[in-house]
Amino acid sequence: MQETLSQKSTIFAIGMLSKILKANFRVSGVEQLGNQPTLFVINHFTRAETFLIPYLLHKTLGEFVQTLADEQLFVGRFGEYLKNLGVVPTNEPGRDDMIIGDLMTGRRKWVIYPEGTMLKSKKILLRGRFSLTAPKGVGAAKSGAAALALKAEIYKNRYRRAIIKGDAAKAREMEERFGFESAAELAEKETVVVPVTISYYPLRPGDNAIKSLVKRFFREIPPRLEEELEIEGNILLSDTDIDIAFGEPIPMEGFISRHFFFSRWIPRFIRSIERNNFLLRHEANRLTRRFMSAIVGNLCINLDHLFAAGIRAAPSSAISAEHFHHALYNTARELRRLGKYRLHPSLGTDLEALAAGLPYGPAESILRLAEEKGICRLQDHSYHINHLQFEMLHMFHTVRIQNPLMVIANELEPLREVINILKANIKSSPELIREETADYLIRDDWDLFARDYELHRVDAVSPPRRVGAPYFLRGKETEIGVVLSHGFLAAPEEVRLLAELLHEQGFSVYVPRLRGHGTSPADLASAHWEDWERSYRRGFSVLRSCCSQIFLAGFSTGGVLALLGAGSGWPDISGVVAISSPHDLGDIRARLVPAVSFWNELLGKVRIGKGQIDYVDNDPENPEINYHKIPISGLTELNKLMDQCRAGLGTIDVPVLLLHARNDPTVNPKSSSKFLSAIGTDHKELVLIEDDHHGIVRREARFEIARQMDRFIRNCAASPRTLSSAS
Repeated sequence: MQETLSQKSTIFAIGMLSKILKANFRVSGVEQLGNQPTLFVINHFTRAETFLIPYLLHKTLGEFVQTLADEQLFVGRFGEYLKNLGVVPTNEPGRDDMIIGDLMTGRRKWVIYPEGTMLKSKKILLRGRFSLTAPKGVGAAKSGAAALALKAEIYKNRYRRAIIKGDAAKAREMEERFGFESAAELAEKETVVVPVTISYYPLRPGDNAIKSLVKRFFREIPPRLEEELEIEGNILLSDTDIDIAFGEPIPMEGFISRHFFFSRWIPRFIRSIERNNFLLRHEANRLTRRFMSAIVGNLCINLDHLFAAGIRAAPSSAISAEHFHHALYNTARELRRLGKYRLHPSLGTDLEALAAGLPYGPAESILRLAEEKGICRLQDHSYHINHLQFEMLHMFHTVRIQNPLMVIANELEPLREVINILKANIKSSPELIREETADYLIRDDWDLFARDYELHRVDAVSPPRRVGAPYFLRGKETEIGVVLSHGFLAAPEEVRLLAELLHEQGFSVYVPRLRGHGTSPADLASAHWEDWERSYRRGFSVLRSCCSQIFLAGFSTGGVLALLGAGSGWPDISGVVAISSPHDLGDIRARLVPAVSFWNELLGKVRIGKGQIDYVDNDPENPEINYHKIPISGLTELNKLMDQCRAGLGTIDVPVLLLHARNDPTVNPKSSSKFLSAIGTDHKELVLIEDDHHGIVRREARFEIARQMDRFIRNCAASPRTLSSAS
């Protein structure tokens, strides 16, 4: 379709507006679209979709798409903008024939919101069937969009039959009615219906700049407009993810029975489509159910969905926060395993923080909303739920403000499998769900390592797979668990001998693989300190799911991570053990001196960038485990990790044991003395081990380390916050 000057100016204006908006638009599934007559059917939740969707479709497809919209919107200059975008009012004369003609010829694609109105409550199910809750009440799902798509294909076939039979009068009648001149204009390809799903995250009502601006110029505004400004202004002006997913095109062939619609032996009143007879209504309803299922099935599921639906599914007015968080995490993990649902990043790997009892921004955000609306509050480690408030009915045009949690839960409701998985996890026993959480976390750790190893493995460079794999040694005294991490440039195998000694003492030991390690130096070059912290945190999450007392421990850089976890306020930590850990880069010497000196020199004189030296050689103590090359970028991240660790040392309030080889040639023993001075707790001690190597966890000294750790752990477990002197 030729673009007019007004259309181009309108697209430019909307494009400029989109640059001002803070919302994040994510479009997927475009590759499924073909050059054929298309009717897009889209779920309708906000007024802004009326002008944003045509713009986004134009940007995506490179052509104008016609759209139906409520005739009440076509007022003044805004109405002109809509018309220039290809938006047609629902009261346009000859509207249906225009749509059918465009689909028959393929000259224009169309967008229809099949629900017929904005579904502000997101309630589309009633007794398991699609049923729309609209301002005028509850009714069956609209089948008008499906009927138009079916009619376009039926009329196209009837026109061709008329041409073949020489029925010029009938052919001319259809040409005039649907706006084309000959059979050459008909589309060769079949009409398809493309379901499109729009998902918003997060959905938060509240005052915003758009609402304030309107109220400044108009002292009083209608309640309906105020509600829409409060919801949609926040969507557009805040950091909202607007996810637009194109589903698989649905061809009309499977819904048009030639035997019924074209056979002369069938009575005309049955095969006629002029008055939407029984046969057409039946097929239109079948098509509607098909694309409505696709629309709801393509929902981008986020943490808000699981939280709100979980609150609704809670069997009583109180549920343990730990149990509830494990239920949400396990549900997300099962959905990821199934692989057929679209998951928002709020259900990604960072969700492990929720399973570990650590602060997680998305969970805190939805909880604040629930507390504000009087639906749920967190008290004494439990969620206290007001189910009556949650299910309270509100006016159609105010429900998004008064009860957004119910709206969010309603959106997930049609995905019955997801709801059933969530309910099963919520109703599961605390012991079982904790065990399942631990299993998922362990499996994720293994899977992540396996993917990284296959992706980054280099012959004659990468260590054997067993060297880099994380492992869990479940002890007899399952109440006590130790997270034990390896150091920089190494792998889990580095601390295996010490881990086995601790396991023999009865402790459960989880040894994580820090991201970028155990694969190749190139993998480490792309890793960040946050990746290492996340890897270590996953090990903590595993033990928190199966042990009541947890100790953070690590060798070298692993000890830095242990101190970082304690300084970050991780819950339920009984103590920390740091072995030969560097306080800062200046404390690293000997084999790392050339790398550190070179790195410091570059920092001072040259910007490290493309074309510069990225690696320096390393002569490791354990060549079968450690990398033989050091990525300069890895040292940069190590420095950042140390900065983060030092910043939190003063807040550590749990017992700390520092172990160091008296004559460590790599990390200056004074490093542990610096830690000792900076750590906030009074319950801390430094024990020097008689050895002149750095890698003492793989030498005879490991027995003394294990003895000191056993003493420390048992003392802390028996009497928290106290230490007995080393012997």
